[in-house]
Amino acid sequence: MALPWFKFYGGEYLSDPKIFGLNSGQRSCWITLLCLASQSTTPGIIPHLTEQQLMLASGLDFQSEEWDVVVGVLTKFEALEMIELNDDEVIISHFQKRQAGYLTEAEKKAKYRAKYNQERTLSTPDEGTVSTPNRIDKIREDKNTLQPVAAEDWDSEKYIAYMQGDSRPFIQIISVYWRVKGINFPTKSAMSATLKRELRAAKALEGYPATQIMKTMDYLQAKAEYKWTLETVAKFINEV
Repeated sequence: MALPWFKFYGGEYLSDPKIFGLNSGQRSCWITLLCLASQSTTPGIIPHLTEQQLMLASGLDFQSEEWDVVVGVLTKFEALEMIELNDDEVIISHFQKRQAGYLTEAEKKAKYRAKYNQERTLSTPDEGTVSTPNRIDKIREDKNTLQPVAAEDWDSEKYIAYMQGDSRPFIQIISVYWRVKGINFPTKSAMSATLKRELRAAKALEGYPATQIMKTMDYLQAKAEYKWTLETVAKFINEV
């Protein structure tokens, strides 16, 4: 069933090294592929799609020099493990998993309300509806703390990518910084402790455009001969 809309992770798109390696025509083809994948009867799998059809749907002019540069784009995407080619099908890697695995703010609120309503009351045939205050207190406590994650289920990279969809700009900035630096955490408690230390610098950067923040991070990553931090980004952002 085609999706009426699909989740697109802007922060991840702007910081992904694979995207940095694409030219403008190839990037246009990638966005078009995601749109086609969302409209397919099997989301994530696009049947009967040729490279020429993709390039035309992406707004490329077959008489332009750009056309020749972009030819071979599907092979490039496959080499980067962004897609899989199966006969006449184009399969977007992890498309369905990513659409189901990350919740929008509205979905998270709806999920929380459903859980709250379920835990708030307990229906029994003899006593009708009775309150369960201990469970309500537990939900209120959980709302303000990070949920525990079993060690075998912890995926630092996945959680950092999830943070890039957060509605708070300073959380997005921290997640991008961690991705640029290639930082991973062995446990969620380690990530939580580091997150608290990053808050001051991240909030100091909130007023700057995302492109300027990324440009400064890229500059420091390439040029700095010392261990740079978010505080370093805030210090140099007006100079880069």
